Amino acid sequence: MKIKYVIIILILFLGFFVNGQNRSVSGKVISEDLEPLAGVQIRNSDNELVGETDFDGQFKILISQKNDSLLFLYTGMEITDIKLKEGCENVEVIMMYYVIYDFISSKKIDRLRKKRFKKLNEKHLLATDKGIFQNKDSCYVRSFKPLQPNLDRKGR
Repeated sequence: MKIKYVIIILILFLGFFVNGQNRSVSGKVISEDLEPLAGVQIRNSDNELVGETDFDGQFKILISQKNDSLLFLYTGMEITDIKLKEGCENVEVIMMYYVIYDFISSKKIDRLRKKRFKKLNEKHLLATDKGIFQNKDSCYVRSFKPLQPNLDRKGR
């Protein structure tokens, strides 16, 4: 009889421990034009779909405590990969448009993309001033990644 009570109590406490390993992250996703993006897929570091943005570009997801990176995917936008800082609960992301450049070297394309990437901090502040975002500083790290392979052949 006592064994049944012990097992029931252990099962109840197990539920608390499992729930304690998740954290809630919410936020908003907008474009470079400061327009909300609806239907942005949000994936964790294991590439599992953990949520999508609503019509206003807002989301609320549950991720594990050990998961510190998120991937944002949307048609017509570059894939956005961010690494969350510890204690980050409100994520506000600006996604860059995916632009096709014709008749330009891959080196030049990445220079143009990097120039746009560097302006994202200014756009984040502008979005905060307009009331679109809540925080002036982002609680994640985002680094520039060249998309184009080095197709320029030298020495031909």
